[in-house]
Amino acid sequence: MRSLKTIIIFVAATCQWGCTPAQSHPPELTALIAGPVYACCNLRVHDGIVSDGNWYESSVLYNSPSQMVPYGTRIDVVEVGPAQFLAYSENGTRLILSIDYGSEPIDIYMKKLLRPDDPRQTAASYPPAIQAAIGEARVVPDMTKEQVLMAIGYPPSHATPSLDAAEWHYWSNRYNSYKLHFSTDGRLERFSGRLPATFRR
Repeated sequence: MRSLKTIIIFVAATCQWGCTPAQSHPPELTALIAGPVYACCNLRVHDGIVSDGNWYESSVLYNSPSQMVPYGTRIDVVEVGPAQFLAYSENGTRLILSIDYGSEPIDIYMKKLLRPDDPRQTAASYPPAIQAAIGEARVVPDMTKEQVLMAIGYPPSHATPSLDAAEWHYWSNRYNSYKLHFSTDGRLERFSGRLPATFRR
């Protein structure tokens, strides 16, 4: 079930973006809206919403991955609200990117998810096995934190406030979570918890 906060955001966003003129924004947000910008990572989509909860599986079919916007996809930002922004992917898919669980400012959230450079250019320098794992939205041991982010996105900030932490806390779905454990040099050592099915290969 979609969270009440997300429902409220969706309804408010629909009216805001459909009923009122465009608003002015700070320079850093104006630059992101002007584009071009690219998805930092593989973004999980549930009913048209990319939530900062970032759970992996479909909210309808557990053990089945949710829909995904691949990393490096061109994103066009249309409008920005206090806790969400409206955007379209390069194939015309309408997306609402929403802060449902964390408390970070919308500009920080946008800067995490959107990049002025295409991350696929960086990924091209990775070993083939790492490139394949990122493309399949899964993580494998010895990945760097940057590679993990590209593959499965950011851990929810309310559970992992700092990316410097040795453990990152994610959710397989709304009810089951898992953790990624990193070594002192920032490489993925192991997993724990209820992993998404595609990780268990």
